[in-house]
Amino acid sequence: LIERLLETERDRAPFRIAALEARREVTIAGGRFDVRIDRIDAIEGGGAAILDYKSGEPRPLRWTDERVRDPQLLAYLLAERGRDVQVLANVSLTSERVKFTGHAARDRLVPGVKGERVDKIPAEEIDVLWAAETAAWIAALQALASDYLAGRAPVEPASDICRRCDLTILCRRLELAHEPDEEGGHG
Repeated sequence: LIERLLETERDRAPFRIAALEARREVTIAGGRFDVRIDRIDAIEGGGAAILDYKSGEPRPLRWTDERVRDPQLLAYLLAERGRDVQVLANVSLTSERVKFTGHAARDRLVPGVKGERVDKIPAEEIDVLWAAETAAWIAALQALASDYLAGRAPVEPASDICRRCDLTILCRRLELAHEPDEEGGHG
């Protein structure tokens, strides 16, 4: 597995590891959180990649819905606002494969993580697009943390996760489907 990871890393744009297990304190919506970033890479030519190792099957990061799911990398992004972060990615390590999933400002910074193509869009435009995208993600993270800190944390099962889960007996999804909604009907 480590050999597969090293082979995959060899296909990356040049980088050096800048930090491992970096402990940070981050303030999100007025709450203070201690985080530990698995790895921060300095990318040759500028910028940084924030990487988080996962031992399960890879899945896309869900930051485009009204509610952010998988906020961990976004908390790391906020903790590292002083860096020019160009990549946010999970590195999934399973017995079958190594796979990077996430978001990047530019294409080909890490294998399998798409970004804008520099041959299609000028670098200045890419920077503006990436800044707007990361600002929107941070705003969504702030809203999520604000709800959490205010005690608003409803059970909201994600259907894409529930399909693969083998713990349905412990889940409240079916129970929630039969609870009356605010108008007295059932969900």
